[in-house]
Amino acid sequence: ENFSDKEEIRQDMHTSDTVQEKLSLVARFGVTIYFGSPNKKEFQNIVTTLAERHGVSMDTDKLLAEANKWELAHGGLSGRTAQQFIDYILGTTM
Repeated sequence: ENFSDKEEIRQDMHTSDTVQEKLSLVARFGVTIYFGSPNKKEFQNIVTTLAERHGVSMDTDKLLAEANKWELAHGGLSGRTAQQFIDYILGTTM
């Protein structure tokens, strides 16, 4: 089937088939991917670890205060947000 067969529908034509394929892969291989959100303390630990790894030389209290402001404006607490913050710091200080 093509989308041109049903012009008024602009989504996956067989959503139940797609879901079933994904579920069968999980059942077959036992793969589960978890994308949990860290709490505030875990987020700050991620930020400080990444800062050390990348050689960011900023006072820890200032770093965490800036990271807290960053996460509020850029999608909340996540490892990705922490990495984007460190990338931003590296881009502005180097």
